[in-house]
Amino acid sequence: MLPFFAINAAEARMQNWDLLLTETNIATMAEGRGAYGVIENASIAISAGRIAWIGPTTDLPAADIKDTHRMAGRWLTPALIDCHTHLVFAGI
Repeated sequence: MLPFFAINAAEARMQNWDLLLTETNIATMAEGRGAYGVIENASIAISAGRIAWIGPTTDLPAADIKDTHRMAGRWLTPALIDCHTHLVFAGI
């Protein structure tokens, strides 16, 4: 588990999560985790529109989960907003 993404281990165990994304690879950009802070076979828990927990699926704490989506190995970059746009070239 990455403590800077999780509320904390004790609180995460008591959470009621709205969404759990599983079977994903995550680029966290965290230092000390290798290239791009990669976590393979990871999960992300969402509660009230915010990341409540992120880490290896094997470390997933017990929680009441409303919905689960299997991501089939897709890559996620949580909390990264890509503002890249070409609207300026469209005359807008």
